Amino acid sequence: MFYRNLSTTIRQLLTISILTLLPVIVEAQSLSNNYSDIKPGSILFFNRFTSNPVNQLLGDTQVNITNLNQSKAIDLHFYLIDGSSCSVADFGSSLNASQTMTFLMSDFDPGIFGYMIVVAEDESGLPTQHNWLTGTARCANSTDGRGSSPPSRSAS
Repeated sequence: MFYRNLSTTIRQLLTISILTLLPVIVEAQSLSNNYSDIKPGSILFFNRFTSNPVNQLLGDTQVNITNLNQSKAIDLHFYLIDGSSCSVADFGSSLNASQTMTFLMSDFDPGIFGYMIVVAEDESGLPTQHNWLTGTARCANSTDGRGSSPPSRSAS
């Protein structure tokens, strides 16, 4: 029982550390990279999402995440941070080799405006190095439905 609680505590501390240090890592990396580059990484940072479950054409974000590795599947942990309250929703998923996952933010966190962090994890749920992840997010404008598809920022 003691080891199970210790393992949970270590995992929580690692998660808090990643969430705390990630903006610094992403900012430092963005200063050295061109914004148009899509660089694969182990951590993806989407700096904006909206989720409108009522009218998906006006204010819902479509996310695409791709595992570029042709031979290895990877587990992912998604952290969805509410932009107004800073509350965090999270869930896990996995990608097979050379697979792309596409979803709408309203499917996972309806009615929220915020940002998202995706972390590659090993079999035990700990962050791991897997510099094969890329992503884009098509952000629809809440007034006319037009949008943009900025790439995610990555950390290796």
